[in-house]
Amino acid sequence: MDTHSSTTPVGGFVSSTLLEKIDKLFACNAGEYVDLPQLVVIGDQSSGKSSVLEGLTEPSSRVCLDIAIDHRIPATLKPLHAPRKCSSSRHLRMIQELGYSLRRGGQAIPRDEIATAAYLARPDTKGGICFILQQPADHHPYNLGADSVIESSPTLRALLIEIWPIVSCGAPSPTVLDRLPFVRSYEEPDLDVRHYIQERTFAMIEAKCPDVVVCMWRYKRGNGIAQEDRTGNVAAVEGLGVGQVFGRPTHVMASGHRIVRVNAFHPSFAMNYNPDLSCLRQLLILEVAQACGLYRGDWLNKRWMDELRERCKSITRERSRAQEMDVPQLAIEYKRNLESTAAFVEPQIETSHDHDPAIRYRYLVGKNITESLNNASLCIRAIHCMGESIDPDDIDKTSSEAIENSSRYTIGFVHRLVKVLLIGSEPDRNTSIGCIGLYDASVIDAGLRARRQNYDVTAAKIHKILGELCRRMNSSFTVGEVYPKRTFRFTLYEWSKILLSTAIDFEKLLSELAPLSKNGFQSDMDGITNFFDTLCLDTT
Repeated sequence: MDTHSSTTPVGGFVSSTLLEKIDKLFACNAGEYVDLPQLVVIGDQSSGKSSVLEGLTEPSSRVCLDIAIDHRIPATLKPLHAPRKCSSSRHLRMIQELGYSLRRGGQAIPRDEIATAAYLARPDTKGGICFILQQPADHHPYNLGADSVIESSPTLRALLIEIWPIVSCGAPSPTVLDRLPFVRSYEEPDLDVRHYIQERTFAMIEAKCPDVVVCMWRYKRGNGIAQEDRTGNVAAVEGLGVGQVFGRPTHVMASGHRIVRVNAFHPSFAMNYNPDLSCLRQLLILEVAQACGLYRGDWLNKRWMDELRERCKSITRERSRAQEMDVPQLAIEYKRNLESTAAFVEPQIETSHDHDPAIRYRYLVGKNITESLNNASLCIRAIHCMGESIDPDDIDKTSSEAIENSSRYTIGFVHRLVKVLLIGSEPDRNTSIGCIGLYDASVIDAGLRARRQNYDVTAAKIHKILGELCRRMNSSFTVGEVYPKRTFRFTLYEWSKILLSTAIDFEKLLSELAPLSKNGFQSDMDGITNFFDTLCLDTT
């Protein structure tokens, strides 16, 4: 079809006139870049363009690191525009030279490992955002290539595959360096060698001249005291710990180049050591968003961000865990978060009339219902993954009992939901083999319909979310055997998906309520901390 010979819409949607206008945009490139969107939706006014875009982008913008993203974070996310002119940097060559100069057990560092370190340190230009981690994991599959290393590493996957594409709106990957590249966790190099390696890392940072450095590593500590030699320049980019902020974010390098430091924590602290705490994942996402905002020069720190930092700081201070959580610990946390969710449900079901939007918004945010749902989802997901990774014959008795207890906790949770919906009465449970649900779905639907008639707008939305939670959790069970005792079939992963979906629904509701309240969001000038000297970065 000759798109320039007719004004008839192509495929009934796009006219040749509109296509010609797009061609003219491309023709405007006269030696300068013209920023064009990666996706164009064309249509008349009020034809549903926004709905199409929302439908296409919503899954990635509402979920990250297996949690529903706090509804206030997306407002901070904007595209990163690459610098127009980039001078080359020597830091890639320096990391290769370091790798070739070192020995491990008398052997040369494998070329695949050196190539991966250089790949993560891209691009080979100055400026941009640089993440500083501690050291590589002990068993990366370097022989399979850098992409496989990133995919198989919980830390790198969280940072580069999950967080970065969402927070940067699809920008090319940032530079990632290790404070101790090519050093295994079980190795104890000579102090002079360790000092030399970390100082070479700092030299790479100096060569890279990044605009923003995200500090995600810390010296090893015992009783809060650093157990390593802290001399040297690399201490300037050491992290401060969970929830802390740099009093003076700007640091001047020996060359005179200024970097802006963002304090963050190592992703493994959230993903491996505290897999049940969704607030840590929220904070990790937020701090990467802060790095992007500082790079763009438009970051404003809000009061709710500091409140999130303080909550994470308080929670992690209470639990000092040097080992990853096991199944029994996860089961206990799962129960606790189910109970928090159930305690939230009853007053919401009983409240049929809307309050002022500001009051309703602050109440829901203050109750942290999304956090409880996210936490419960993470716990049961982790239990599922641990169970799947172990042969059934090798599961110890304690873990097996914890998994069984998790099912009891879930049945009790569904029981509480149904009882609240049906005003204190519990219907008979299903008894026919193969029947779906702990209870008959029609009974639950009838109870929901009876309640719905008395609700106003916002209360009805909350009721709908909770009703859907009840329906889906109930139908996640299937009657198995009935003799000698009744059993149910279920999958732990299904519970995780249902709880996550409910958390997403609540964050959607909060995003709707916030603009209706003058106090829903802090104003742009309210709660801004001392970042004024860091907000105007030269990204050219």
